[in-house]
Amino acid sequence: MTTFARQLSEHFVQNPSFAAALADLQAAGAVSALAAGIESLKNAPGFEELTRLLYCASVFAQADDESFLSLAQNIAFNAILVSKEAGILERGAYILAEIGNFPGTRYLRDHFGAPNSTLMGLIHDKVSQELNSVDVGGHRIALTDYQKRVWDRLEQGDALAISAPTSAGKSFLVIENLARKMEQEARCVCVYIAPTRALLAEVLAKIKQRLASFPDIRVSEI
Repeated sequence: MTTFARQLSEHFVQNPSFAAALADLQAAGAVSALAAGIESLKNAPGFEELTRLLYCASVFAQADDESFLSLAQNIAFNAILVSKEAGILERGAYILAEIGNFPGTRYLRDHFGAPNSTLMGLIHDKVSQELNSVDVGGHRIALTDYQKRVWDRLEQGDALAISAPTSAGKSFLVIENLARKMEQEARCVCVYIAPTRALLAEVLAKIKQRLASFPDIRVSEI
């Protein structure tokens, strides 16, 4: 299925009609975001065009390729921004769940009024969330698919280079992995290098908060 989905995804992105429709959707989404609402949109994509794009996004979500997953998320978020149709909101939420963006799904339902999915959709969401959930500071939280892959690799102790857009949750993963090592090891030294003083102060505050219940662990900055 993954191979077929990737081949079909490649076929979609090579189609000039798809490129034009995606450009229109992104432009409408940007206007809606800047105008803080969809009422001012004059040339927003219609229901049928949004449905076609969301179908493409559902295929991208199964392609197991970062570029296609990013496209799926892009389409889902922009469709949500330009439409109040319950069917569009529900399909957008389903696609976000399909690619493991559970924080995005919750935000969508809380702030955009996306309806609850079908029974099978709810079962899919719950199972997917449980598979992606980990214990952090005594709480069970659901990671995105990207975060879960990084989490599993960090747990193996491998040297790892991580690259992702802003707000993908990279710092959270690294800080939590660092804190766990400090808690579990009898003797351990960890160094976190930040490029600016502002970011260093932010990271320092997060690490101190995370390790507040372990007074014997020394946290300092240089």
